[in-house]
Amino acid sequence: MAELLSQGAGKLRQYTQALGESSGVAARIAGVQLNTLRGDAVILKSTLEGLAIAVGEALAGPLRVVANVAAKVVSTIAKWVRENRELVIIAGTAALVIGAVGTALVTLGVAVQAASFVLGGLASILAGIKVAFVAMTAALGALLSPIGLVVAAVVGLGTAVVVYTGAAGDALDWLKEQFGRLRPLRLE
Repeated sequence: MAELLSQGAGKLRQYTQALGESSGVAARIAGVQLNTLRGDAVILKSTLEGLAIAVGEALAGPLRVVANVAAKVVSTIAKWVRENRELVIIAGTAALVIGAVGTALVTLGVAVQAASFVLGGLASILAGIKVAFVAMTAALGALLSPIGLVVAAVVGLGTAVVVYTGAAGDALDWLKEQFGRLRPLRLE
């Protein structure tokens, strides 16, 4: 700057005029650069920053009040804790014991639930076995009753007749012949 002053008022006027012209060029370049999607994003960002500043300024007073009140409350609590150290230790210990007992009860509840699930499965299996035994007892009882013995004797006699007389083979041959007649009628 001293160098410019030493050259005289004429040079200073030329320099001032050059600065004025260059600021117009810079403004035109900035205007062209802002007239794009990127420029719109820059303008939006700037507007949002302005909004954030305005909201911050509007809320600064109430937020400072809240922060001061919160600091006083925390300070009061800290003072109370220092003055009632034994009570805080007792309360903390009680909270830990209650938490441990609660955890133990939840664990016990889960274990009981798992045991009931297992025992319920065993009960279902035992119920199935009971049904099978009841069915076998009923079948054996029916078979060993006088009527059951007569039915068993008739079925046994019929089986012996069919097997020893060859009637079973004749019956199978007859069925084969009947189904053989149906073969041409099948749908293809």
